[in-house]
Amino acid sequence: MTGFFHTIRAKLTAKTASPGRAASSLASFAPVVGWGRSFEDRYKHWDKEQRLTRPSPQDLAIYKKFIGPIAQEKKVLVLGPTPELRDLVAGHNVVVADRSPTCIEEATKYLTTADPRNEQGVVGDWLSLPFPDGYFDIILGDMVLNQFPPGKEEGFLRNVRRICADTGKFVSRFSFTNPDFLPKHLPSEVKRRIDAPFLSRQEKVYAIANMALACTHDRSLRLNNLYGAWTVLEELCTTKEIGWRARSMVRDAVRNLKNNGFPGDRWWVCASETELVRLITEYFDITERAHTTDQPFGRFLPIMSCAPKKSTQRPSPLHVDNL
Repeated sequence: MTGFFHTIRAKLTAKTASPGRAASSLASFAPVVGWGRSFEDRYKHWDKEQRLTRPSPQDLAIYKKFIGPIAQEKKVLVLGPTPELRDLVAGHNVVVADRSPTCIEEATKYLTTADPRNEQGVVGDWLSLPFPDGYFDIILGDMVLNQFPPGKEEGFLRNVRRICADTGKFVSRFSFTNPDFLPKHLPSEVKRRIDAPFLSRQEKVYAIANMALACTHDRSLRLNNLYGAWTVLEELCTTKEIGWRARSMVRDAVRNLKNNGFPGDRWWVCASETELVRLITEYFDITERAHTTDQPFGRFLPIMSCAPKKSTQRPSPLHVDNL
């Protein structure tokens, strides 16, 4: 294990560019397609989408609890066409907003409770949604902050706060990085994912690739490192730390990283937990927070219920309730 870690650290150190050069080269690399699939294609096959990118049964239980009872006259905004969230607020005054009308159309096929005839679809940029201040009582969105690179996150949260009623709430699943996850931890974590009975083979490959990126990214610049990710996985394949079944999936992860680029087409890295909380609490109080145990990396994917914050308010005490 020690030899594996030191070999990888030496290789990554040798390939490290200056911060300015690294930012420029990685930002310019951004592939046209992440893992070969657009969001339109994902929603066409939403029932087969990765567990990591869909709300799990426990996630939905948390969402339902945090949303609470909805009075009939309340207005609800769902950012993104996530069918599971739309089903949770079926029968209410719902607006679904996404940049792609195709995404809304394809995701609608997977509704089980909501009637799309009772929804209003809006096509537009989440940074400039055409609604009056304080228009919505409840705003939902699964992993929506992840869609924005550093520098645009605050603009998104500012606009969500603008259109959220003072007595309303913003409920969303967020993600943050694990600062303690290093290449030396990769072998044991790969084994854990391989042994997870609730993950498909494809989901395991996806998870392996994301773990490799998570332990090799540039923390100061919040940039993913494709070379570092596939190098750490290739090195792992040359060791005896994993068996043949795991090695096959690791090689598939390497192949996907090399051929398709960044999973989800994101060259950036989500914020640390401290930075994430700082971003959110500029505009909201986090009143409730919980994470699941039926998702890989569940504790790094918390769902938070956020109350609009007035400029004179101080953050309220945080209630944590994990399923």
